[in-house]
Amino acid sequence: MQVFDQIEELDIEPNVFPFLMKLHEIQPQIQIIFISFLKWNLLQKYFLYPQPLTVNFQKYSRDETIQILMLDGKDFMKYEQFVGLVIDSISSVTTNLNELRYLCSVLYPKYIEPIKEGKATADQSSKLFTLFQRHLQVAFNNLFLRTMNDKKIELPYYTKFLLIASFLGSFNPSRLDNRFFTKGGEKKIIKHKSKRQQLLGPKAFDIERLLAIFYSILDQEIPGCFDISTLVNLRLLIKVNNHLNYKIKCNVGYEFILIVSKSVSFDISKYLYDFTEI
Repeated sequence: MQVFDQIEELDIEPNVFPFLMKLHEIQPQIQIIFISFLKWNLLQKYFLYPQPLTVNFQKYSRDETIQILMLDGKDFMKYEQFVGLVIDSISSVTTNLNELRYLCSVLYPKYIEPIKEGKATADQSSKLFTLFQRHLQVAFNNLFLRTMNDKKIELPYYTKFLLIASFLGSFNPSRLDNRFFTKGGEKKIIKHKSKRQQLLGPKAFDIERLLAIFYSILDQEIPGCFDISTLVNLRLLIKVNNHLNYKIKCNVGYEFILIVSKSVSFDISKYLYDFTEI
């Protein structure tokens, strides 16, 4: 039996597939299985062959995915809890089992590192998550950047500035907005960069502040309005609900926002509290 996984990604000449699909007629003992995320009607135009016997598999549920990944570490400490965190954080970018399995193998040592170093106990789930969050963020950023490149996804110009504004609003104290985002506000860049704000993590803030920062850093006439839901759907922004309205916070790391900022020739370091002298 020969299995060809993700055939839509294989670099094989189209005329090879008809041969492979007829091979069992010549050699009955040889069985060929093709696996694809696409339906046959989308593949047929490339392979020019009548529909073979097809079996459709439903997407794994969260619980099913956890049970499959647990096979790799069922005897590991807090592994089920760890796997759930990885899936919840990464599933918006990938649900590929091979990628999730690889991420779990790489990230698990980071998850239990505080336990081994005595910084947290196995029962302190919240503390473990807090200490582990930055490693998840790096994994998410790397996966998202790769996905954008693979699928040739490009954020629109103004949407990039909206994401930059969300990062500034999430990490800068609101009391400093007048200094950073008002014309004439004095900004002094220092050489040694403090990571204090990044370590504290992003803070949720309201939409009005996001738009105020957005219009300030652009400093130009902007056509139309912009849909924040695009960034929310991509999990680049996270909605935080309260009783009256919702707030948002940025869900990307510093390295990611640097890439976005450079793509629009924006020097974000001039507007970050961590990089200025109070």
